[in-house]
Amino acid sequence: RAHEPPAVIDDFVERAYLMREWVGDEVELAFDFHGKMTPALAVEICQELKGMRPMFVEEPVPQENVEALKQVTDKVTIPIATGERLLTRWGFREVLEKHAACFLDFTWVVQLPNEQIPIFNQTFTKCRQVRH
Repeated sequence: RAHEPPAVIDDFVERAYLMREWVGDEVELAFDFHGKMTPALAVEICQELKGMRPMFVEEPVPQENVEALKQVTDKVTIPIATGERLLTRWGFREVLEKHAACFLDFTWVVQLPNEQIPIFNQTFTKCRQVRH
């Protein structure tokens, strides 16, 4: 979605903070946006959620658009997660090389034995490079 009326955004944010109130600060909350937003809308909503300190936001924009994912990652302090629909080492490679996400979901990789080792090796290598 490219745009949501302010009332819709405000309602979502209010409900998110209500969840935080219900579960307290001892429980981690995460949000999955299912890749349905533009970078601008994702940034706006993440900025609104910043005060509740979610563990991460998953797929704020379509994960196939790594440039959009990078735009969001660069503009928000909430960690961004992606990867549940990335099926090859090349999909993960671009996300890793551009530092477009903080958390990677390897859910489908488990079902692709020929891709597991190359993806895990490149992830390990890239994560070590980022740390140093």
